[in-house]
Amino acid sequence: MHLIRSTLQLLERGLLRLRFSGMTQITFKAAGIMTLLTTLASATVVVLPYGVASASSPSVWTIQDTLLLSGGGPLNSLFGVSCVSSTSCQAVGSYNTSGGLLVGIALSFNGTNWSRETLPSGSGGLNGVSCVSSTSCQAVGAGEGGAVALSFNGTNWSRETLPSGSGQLYGVSCVSSMSCQAVGAKPTGYNSTSAVALSFNGTNWSQDTIPSGSGVLVGVSCVSSTSCQAVGYNYSDSVGIAFSFNGTNWSQDTIPSGIDQLYGVSCVLSTSCQAVGGNANGYGTALTFNGINWSKETLPSGVGPLAGVSCVLSTSCQAVAGAALSFNGTNWAQDTIPSGIDQLYGVSCVSSTSCEAVGYNSNGTIILTTTATTITSITPDSSSLAGGGTATIIGSNFVSGASSVNFGSVAASNVKVVSPTEITATIPAATTPGLVDVTVTASGKTSVGSGFMYVTSGIPYTPVTPYRIADTRCSAGSQPSFCSSENLPSANQALRFLSAGGSITVQVTGTGSGSNSVPSSAQSVVVTVTAIAGTTAKNGYLTVYPAGTNPPTASSLNYAPGMAIPNLVTATLGSGGAIDILSSSANVNIVVDVEGYYEPSTSSTSNKFTPLPLPIRVLDTRCEGVLAGSSYCIGLTLPSANQLKAPGAGSYIKVEVAGLGNIPLSATAVSLVVTAAGPSSGGYLTVFPAGSSTTPPETSNVNFHKGIASADSVTVAVGTGGYIYIYNSANTATNVIVDVNGYFSSSGDVLTPSSPVRICDTRSLSPDDVAGGVSGQCNNSGTPLGTSSGPITVQVTGIAGITSTAKVVVANITVVNTTGSGYLTAWAAGATKPTTSNINWGKGQVMPNMVISALSSSGQMEVYTSSPANVIIDVVGWYSQPTSV
Repeated sequence: MHLIRSTLQLLERGLLRLRFSGMTQITFKAAGIMTLLTTLASATVVVLPYGVASASSPSVWTIQDTLLLSGGGPLNSLFGVSCVSSTSCQAVGSYNTSGGLLVGIALSFNGTNWSRETLPSGSGGLNGVSCVSSTSCQAVGAGEGGAVALSFNGTNWSRETLPSGSGQLYGVSCVSSMSCQAVGAKPTGYNSTSAVALSFNGTNWSQDTIPSGSGVLVGVSCVSSTSCQAVGYNYSDSVGIAFSFNGTNWSQDTIPSGIDQLYGVSCVLSTSCQAVGGNANGYGTALTFNGINWSKETLPSGVGPLAGVSCVLSTSCQAVAGAALSFNGTNWAQDTIPSGIDQLYGVSCVSSTSCEAVGYNSNGTIILTTTATTITSITPDSSSLAGGGTATIIGSNFVSGASSVNFGSVAASNVKVVSPTEITATIPAATTPGLVDVTVTASGKTSVGSGFMYVTSGIPYTPVTPYRIADTRCSAGSQPSFCSSENLPSANQALRFLSAGGSITVQVTGTGSGSNSVPSSAQSVVVTVTAIAGTTAKNGYLTVYPAGTNPPTASSLNYAPGMAIPNLVTATLGSGGAIDILSSSANVNIVVDVEGYYEPSTSSTSNKFTPLPLPIRVLDTRCEGVLAGSSYCIGLTLPSANQLKAPGAGSYIKVEVAGLGNIPLSATAVSLVVTAAGPSSGGYLTVFPAGSSTTPPETSNVNFHKGIASADSVTVAVGTGGYIYIYNSANTATNVIVDVNGYFSSSGDVLTPSSPVRICDTRSLSPDDVAGGVSGQCNNSGTPLGTSSGPITVQVTGIAGITSTAKVVVANITVVNTTGSGYLTAWAAGATKPTTSNINWGKGQVMPNMVISALSSSGQMEVYTSSPANVIIDVVGWYSQPTSV
C-alpha cells in the first residue's frame, strides 16, 4: 500500500515501476499492488443513514481543508498524520512536479489552520510520520536515493543518515524522542522484496534483523521500546504478515487465513492492538491482537480494503480508506464521510471524538476531522412520565440550527442552542418508565446518546430488613473473615475497589431472599453506601446514579484517607435495575446495604410518607449518664421507654419510635437521623426492626471513629410493638442520639425519584469543586455559613424539574471547609428552628448526610450550621400528594 503512496506518478498502462538508485529496476505485476489501488479507490461502501444507531457509536467526519499544492492534480496526496493533541498535528505526503519529480509534503496543524513546512532537498515522497510531542517527530519515506528519514524539532525538518540497503520506508512509530521503529522493504531480486526494520535511539538509525522471506512491512505501532507490532504482506503470494518486536528481536506472528494484505496497525497496550487491510476479493479485513494471538473481526458488509487505523483505547478506534469505520471494542460500524473522497490513507486520534484523517480527492490533498457532537451531562437526567421540564444538555460541537433533540424516539420541543456546548429543550412525555437515549442532531450530525430515566411520579415505599448486596473488599486475594457470611449476590461478587474516576455497576433488583428482596418492578432504592478509603487514597467523593446514564455533577458522600464514611442514599434504578457508583479517588472500597425500595402501586395500603412538622428527638443516651447535667439535656423530655444508657460493647438497645408524638402505632417505617456521639473507640451502629431475634444483620448504618461524632440518616421498618434495635459494634460503650423526621403508613405523600441534581453550593467556584451550584442559589460566594450569618433560605421547587407540588425534599447535603466541630439542621422555611441535627462533624471534616426535610408552602427550606462551613445540596427526589390511589 505504501509502495503505491510513494510512487503514484509512475502508474502507467497497468504496470507499476519502482526505481532505486544504483539498484536493479523492479516491475510489479498489475495483479499485485495495482489491483490493490483499484480496489481501494472503487470498493463498494455502505453508508449508514444519519441517526441510525449502532453498537459502536459511529463518528461523523467533515472536510477540514483541501490543499492544491504546486504541481497540482489528482495524484497529490497525504499519506500519514500524527497528532499529539487537538491543536498539534503533523501530516506528510508527496506530489509529482510537471517534470515527474517526486516531492515531499509536510504540514503542521495548530488547531485552526494547516500550514506547509519547508523540507530538506531530496526528501522524496514521505509515507509515515510519528510525533511524541509538538517538538519531536520522525517522518519516513523514499526518494531517488532510497530510504528517507527526517526529524522535526518543532520548527525545522532535518535529514538523517540511514544504514545502506534500507530500501524504502513506509511506517514509523515513536514512543519517545529516543526510541522509534521504522519499517519498509528492499528489493531482493526481480519482482521480489524483503521486509526491513530500523531502530532509532535519538541519534542514529540502525538496521534490525528480521526473519528472512519475501515481504513488505507497511505499518508499525509501538507502546514501549520493547513492545511493537508491524504488519504488511508477503509479496510473492499476497499473504498478510505480522511481526512482534521485544526490544531486541523481531519474530513472525501467526495470523488467520484469508488475510491477503495488512496496511495499518495501532496498539494501546502490548495486549491490545488493531490491524487493518484487505483481501483478494476486494473487501476490508480487521484483526485484534491480545498479546498472544491475532483473531479476525467482522466488518460491515461492503467495506473495501482499509489503509490506516488509530486507537486511543481498546474500546475506541478509527479506521480509514475509501470509507471510515469506528470500533467500540466489540463491533465495527460505518461512519459518515463527505461525498467526493477518493481515498484516505492515514488517521490519528487523540480522543474518541477528536481525529484527523488525510488522503486525496480530485481537488488535491484532503484533510478530514471528526465533528461528532457529544453529550457529557443532562440536567436533570430523569423525569416523571409527564415530562414538561426543561433539560440542559452540556456537550461539544453543538451548532446553531439544531434540527432535533430526541428522548428515545420522541422529539423534544423548544430546542435552543445556547452555545456550542449547551442546548436546552423541553422534556417530552413518555408512556412507560425506564432508560432512554438522548441524542442531539445538529446540521446532520447526530450525537452519541446519553441515558435519561423516566420514572413513575408518586411511588410508595417498602422497607426491608437490611441486607448487604456489595462489598468490594470481598472480591479478590486474601479476603477478610466476614466475607464468608455476607452472601453477596452473584452479579456483585466480582466488584473490586475503584481507581480514580472509575465506576462500578451494582445490581439491585433481584437481590435478597423471598419477601425480603427488591423486585424487578422497583424504580428506586434506599441504600446505605459506605466508602472505606485506604491510607493512600486522597480526599474524594462517591457519586451514585442510575446505571446507563452519565455521572451527574453531584456527590453522594465524601471520604478522607483511612476512614470509613457511610451515607444513606435514595437512588433511581437504571439499566437492568442497577446503580452505578463513581469514585473520584483511587484505593477506595465500597459497601452497599439495602434498606428498602420504591415500587409503583395502586394499593391504598401502600406505604406513603408523612413528614413531622418539626423533627423530634426520641433518644439521647448522654442524658442517662455522667453527661445528664449538660445543657442539651436540660428541658429534653424523652419517652420513658427510651431513657436508656449507651449500648455497651457488642450489645444493643431497644428504642421506641412508633406511638410517640405524631407518629402513629400504625407506622410501618420511620425516617431517622442516628448519631454516634463522642465515641471512645471506633466501630459502627446497625439499626434494624425489633423482633424475636436480636442478632444484627450483616449491615451497618453509622460508622464512627474515636472522638468524632458521626451521624447518618436511616430509614428502617418498625418492629414489634413499635420498637427498633440499635447495635453497637465498638469495644466500648457508645452514646447514641435518635431524631425522627417522618414516618411511613397507608396515608401520606409519595416519592418522585430523581437523579442527583445540584441546587445549592455556597463555595466559590473553582476547578476543584465537584460542580458549580445552580446560578443564583446560595450566591456561590465562598462565604461559609455560621452562627453569625444565621440560616440560609434555599428555593427547592421550580428548579431542575422539581415540581411546585413537592411538600418534602430528599437531598444529600454535604458540609465542607469546616474550621471547627459543629452540626447542621434543615427544616421547612418559616417554621421554628428545631432542636435536632442532620449532620455532625469534627474540625476539618467533609461530612455528607441524606436529609429529608419538609418544605414551606412556597417550596423553600432553611439550613443552619452551628459553626462555619460551606454547604452543598444535591436533590435526589421529593414527596408530594398522590394524584390517585
